[in-house]
Amino acid sequence: MRGRKPAVTAADAALSRTPSMPTTLAPEMAREWRDIAKDLVSRRLLTRSSLPALETLVGALWYARQCREALAEHGPVVKSEKGIIRPNPAAAMLAKQNETIARLSYEMGVTAAGRNLPTIREQEGAHNDKDAFSEFDL
Repeated sequence: MRGRKPAVTAADAALSRTPSMPTTLAPEMAREWRDIAKDLVSRRLLTRSSLPALETLVGALWYARQCREALAEHGPVVKSEKGIIRPNPAAAMLAKQNETIARLSYEMGVTAAGRNLPTIREQEGAHNDKDAFSEFDL
């Protein structure tokens, strides 16, 4: 995404409890779903309309794990049927999943950098009421 990132703010329609994990996700991702959803619910950032983004994030975490396992088992390069050495396709898949994880984690306010956005800091009461330009006498 180019340009300015959207501000993440508490939503009026925020969910008040952690939703059930979709059946489309791998059962072993239940803990990640619960932990991330619980955090977002507690900060009033999770809405019904943002559930697909959370599902995508947790799905990308699962795919990234699968790719890491494939890379650990087969290595970063593999031989084709004709004996040609090629990059392991899991490496490209892992890179794509890592991009998705980083982008969604930041945009949803899951990562430390995402939580540090001014709008999130303000809603959590971590901002300083002092005017940022007061020292310049403007």
